[in-house]
Amino acid sequence: MLTVYLAGGMHTEWRERVKKQVPFAIFLDPTSHGLRDESAYTQWDLAAIEKSEIVFAYLEKENPSGLGMMFELGYAAKAAKTIILVNEWEDSAEDTYVGMARATASVYYTSLEAGINFLLGSCIDTLFDLRIEQEQNESYIKEELLNYLKGYE
Repeated sequence: MLTVYLAGGMHTEWRERVKKQVPFAIFLDPTSHGLRDESAYTQWDLAAIEKSEIVFAYLEKENPSGLGMMFELGYAAKAAKTIILVNEWEDSAEDTYVGMARATASVYYTSLEAGINFLLGSCIDTLFDLRIEQEQNESYIKEELLNYLKGYE
């Protein structure tokens, strides 16, 4: 399973929507830790980004600034994480700072649904790859076991 850090506004229920529509991922959600101290929650967020394979960043219309998310994207880019960026700020297409965030993104969408669909596809691909790997390992183990047992014939 993929580990996904959820970056973005904290004033709506978008995270719950992502989690519901992508049930087979491990989500690291900065709204869940309950920390109030700036240093403590910043360290939690950065550690969670480090543990993640994907950062799902949502710059929603209702997000008053996006500053925290922009910081997280910079950190994720430096850590070479896959970044899914969803930008619903219609008037920000030419904004330099949004452009910087877009430049760090692995993929860029203008609707939450499109971003969720990409994440879902990534999780399905990963599960499929894991299943193939598991089958190959099982086949290898069976073959090795049969070769071992043939030595006792």
